[in-house]
Amino acid sequence: MTGPSYGGPHYGGSQFGGPNFAGTPPAKRKQKPNRFASAGLTTFTFLVVLWVVHIVNAFMHHRLIYYGIRPGDTDGLWGILFAPFIHVDFTHLVMNSSAVAILLFVLALSGQREVWISSIIIALVAGGAVWYFGNPYTVHVGASGLIYGWMAYLIVRGFFTRNATQIMLGIIIGFTYAGSVWGMLPGQEGVSWQGHLFGAIGGVIAAASGVASNKKNNDQLLAPQRGINHGR
Repeated sequence: MTGPSYGGPHYGGSQFGGPNFAGTPPAKRKQKPNRFASAGLTTFTFLVVLWVVHIVNAFMHHRLIYYGIRPGDTDGLWGILFAPFIHVDFTHLVMNSSAVAILLFVLALSGQREVWISSIIIALVAGGAVWYFGNPYTVHVGASGLIYGWMAYLIVRGFFTRNATQIMLGIIIGFTYAGSVWGMLPGQEGVSWQGHLFGAIGGVIAAASGVASNKKNNDQLLAPQRGINHGR
């Protein structure tokens, strides 16, 4: 006499088993995207947009300059959105591209949320202040407002988050770009020192606003597994 069976056709043919118990593979853990690759893609995409806009602008005989920030002109308010993507000439674009490649990549290591929110705050503060305080009958273009904003944001962020790694990173960036402070002072003709100054102020405001204050972002950055005015 055989013993009782607890399997059978309704139990996957396996003694003591349930439906497909024996043949079910273990669930795969969802892998997080490589943050270095993600930061590189973010930076590359932004640079491509800058260069495509510049090429289009060249074919249009630089008519896109009209879409820069025109202080005091209500039609020039659109420049707050468009000005960072427009550059006066090839040299202007190359100089800004090199700074973007470094600063945006470092910022993007902290994730897309931090990039987007900090950049929006910087663009609104810098663009709005330039429109309000800038000299009339001038046009301000270029990504330098964002660049100075990212720079200031990365320098002071650690002091708001109290993250030792971010503090050290801020000190390194501060020493590396110490000479840029002169770009925030008036005196060089054709350079939007207002855009630089208010961009930096926007970066400090973004850092103080708590964009990077949550633990997830704190643990990510560089931790193991964690005329025409323009800027030059």
